[in-house]
Amino acid sequence: MIDYPNIAWVYNCAVDMRRSIDGLSMLVQKQISGEHGYGTVFVFINKAGDKIKILLKQHNGFCLLYKRLDHKRFQIKVDKVGEVSTAVSGGISLTKQQLRWLLEGLDWEKLSSTKSFKKSPNYSVFL
Repeated sequence: MIDYPNIAWVYNCAVDMRRSIDGLSMLVQKQISGEHGYGTVFVFINKAGDKIKILLKQHNGFCLLYKRLDHKRFQIKVDKVGEVSTAVSGGISLTKQQLRWLLEGLDWEKLSSTKSFKKSPNYSVFL
C-alpha cells in the first residue's frame, strides 16, 4: 500500500484524462513546491465523473494511479470549467477513509467513520 499523509486534495475542476504525470503536476505545481511537498496527494476527476487519477508526490518522483468505474460515477462534484490558479485552493480535502470511500464509488459525504469513545474523567483502571 502506498502511504501518504492524512489529507488528499481534490482538484476543483474537471481534468482531461489524457494528461499524464507531467501535465497533472503542472496543474498543481505551486502547491507541490510550496506548502505541500513530499507525500502530497492530488485527486483529479474527469468531466463525466467516471474516471479518477491520483497523483502522489514522493521524495524521488511521482506516482500516478488511475481508476475507471464500470457502471457508476464517482460521488464528488467538480466544476466543469475552472481557473487553474484557484482549483486547489478552492478544492476539497479528503481524509484517507473518505478517499477509500470515493474510490469504491460510495458517497463519501453521507458516510462517517465510527465514532471513537472518550474516557470519562472519573474512569480508572484496576489491575
